[in-house]
Amino acid sequence: MELDIQHVPNLEFPDQYYVEYTYSLPYTLNIQNDELTYIAQVWYDLPNGALRVDYNYGIDSTIYYNNTQYMIFPVGYEQYCFYQPMDEEDF
Repeated sequence: MELDIQHVPNLEFPDQYYVEYTYSLPYTLNIQNDELTYIAQVWYDLPNGALRVDYNYGIDSTIYYNNTQYMIFPVGYEQYCFYQPMDEEDF
C-alpha cells in the first residue's frame, strides 16, 4: 500500500499551546523496583519567541526566551539559574 501524498491534509499548529505528558523508562526495572517516570509540561509561544519545559511540576525548568536559554534547577535546598545566549538557528 502506497501513501498518496497529494491527499494528505496540511497540518497547521497553533502559534501558542500547552501540553502535559508522562513518559517512562521501563528498562530501569532491571536495576530498581519501579520504572523511572517523568512528568513534563511544555508551553510554546511563537509570537513572543518563548518556550518553557518543566519536569516533575517545575522542579527543573528550561526556558528559551529572547535568544537565551535559562535552566533552573535545585541544588540542595536552593534554586539555581544557568543561562547562555543562543544563535537564532538554535531555537
